[in-house]
Amino acid sequence: MAQSRSNLTVENFLNETHAELVSPNGRFVLRLEPSGNLRYLEILQSDKLLPTHLFEKSLFSTSTGDAWPGKHIVTLQSNGILQVRVKTTFLSDWKTTWTSSLLPQCKKLSTTHGFPVLSVADSGLLAIYFQHDRIEHLCVLHPEIIYQSNTVPAQMTTSSKGKSPRLAMVIAGFFRSNTIACQSHVEKLIKKWQQMHGVSVDVFIFTYVQEAHLPNNKVVNNETILAELNKCYKDNLKGVRIRNVNEIEEAFSGVDASHVTQCGGKLNRLQSQLKTVYLAGQLMRNYMLIEGITYDYVLRLRPDTNFWGTIPDLPVFGTFDNEARILLPHPYREHYYWCSHHDGRIRTGVTDQMAYGTLTNMQIYLNMYVGFSDFVRIVTGQYTDGGKQTKHNTMACEGTVGDNGCDRPNADRCAIECLVSYYLVLWGLDPEISWTWQQNVLRTNGAHSKDCGRPYNC
Repeated sequence: MAQSRSNLTVENFLNETHAELVSPNGRFVLRLEPSGNLRYLEILQSDKLLPTHLFEKSLFSTSTGDAWPGKHIVTLQSNGILQVRVKTTFLSDWKTTWTSSLLPQCKKLSTTHGFPVLSVADSGLLAIYFQHDRIEHLCVLHPEIIYQSNTVPAQMTTSSKGKSPRLAMVIAGFFRSNTIACQSHVEKLIKKWQQMHGVSVDVFIFTYVQEAHLPNNKVVNNETILAELNKCYKDNLKGVRIRNVNEIEEAFSGVDASHVTQCGGKLNRLQSQLKTVYLAGQLMRNYMLIEGITYDYVLRLRPDTNFWGTIPDLPVFGTFDNEARILLPHPYREHYYWCSHHDGRIRTGVTDQMAYGTLTNMQIYLNMYVGFSDFVRIVTGQYTDGGKQTKHNTMACEGTVGDNGCDRPNADRCAIECLVSYYLVLWGLDPEISWTWQQNVLRTNGAHSKDCGRPYNC
């Protein structure tokens, strides 16, 4: 297959064999990763290291790295729409997982204009234009890079003053099947981090007496739950609170419930859920204050999250990684959905069950509860400033995406997954989904929770 090195047309595509477009100067790369994620990168080089070392800085990602077995391709349609598609081993049809029409500035156009071309330029501009007119861009996926040099100092990590990075694990929610799931936390995360970095992982847990399932029909109370937590997490457990739900739960008061019919009766539950995450984060903060320490990274998960299979190493971000990056490990092989945001862009939907990032970014995540009522007002159209409403509310999109962006909008503006993503983006973070964690919530009946009966493409 003939394929231009820096251009993509309707006559060719990216796949596992021809996975990259590269700018003529070699500085920028559009890459279809083996997992199915489409990522735009800048190649940085260091003249401080011998031999010269190259670093890759991520500029743009579709968060479609589902790693489903089968084929992934990237195609450019005759109407100027770029598509990421997957064909799994058990389905005969291709499924579109991302299109450029999800970006507010990129829509399909009439084919009478000519033949579209996707180009990676020396300046870093990643854009679609018609073949006869390079000046008028139909779609800018990434703007030009304003600085000139791609020579950088030696790579450093974001650990404290070059020391081994410290990790805090913040666990929040109902206890449920933790006595089973806990061992996977220790083996797949805590021990791995400690072996790799030589520093202990500190664990903080906020959970409840209600819905706690203990082995051998033990009596459920604060003492027996605490004993199980100490038995599993041992010296890593630095802070724990076990409460009654009725002491913590609270009614949502941001908007009159009668005015938020699309949210149903779940606002109180979501309010209490985010409050639990917030209080778990406060355990970490208080420990930092008392002990005079800080953390470089924070991982948030549920007590009943079970790491039953392969778990990737938690990354230590480099100086040249996106500072706004926050990873959200997706429950394994659960389905796609999409969420709109304040900037008009529709992004791949994230999970609310797990998150990982730097302390700075995770503090934003852990404090969602503080601004939750405002966000509900925003997404339901109740928020105004001088009588002016927000330009883009949140919206869930399920089923498929296509040339028009979201093909099947969901009227539920209070889906927690979309609220989480909307919040993170508005605060300047760049959520990135990690699909390859073999983990799911472990129900008390021993089943791993999925959103539907099929293993893929729900």
